[in-house]
Amino acid sequence: MKMLARMEPIASVVEDKTTTFNFPDPAPLSPPLIAMDEVSVGYGAEPILKNLDLRIDMDDRIGLIGANG
Repeated sequence: MKMLARMEPIASVVEDKTTTFNFPDPAPLSPPLIAMDEVSVGYGAEPILKNLDLRIDMDDRIGLIGANG
């Protein structure tokens, strides 16, 4: 540690400029974010989900879990 204190600096420290971003507040979204009524989903002609009703709001949390976790 004493050797480090005695060493002379070989270059001065350069400080980068600070960039500030100001974004406007977004407009509020009206509920629901997503709404589906009587939707069917599948592969080819084989439906996996039939007559699905779905509504997703701002404070909802969604997790999709499949064969791989």
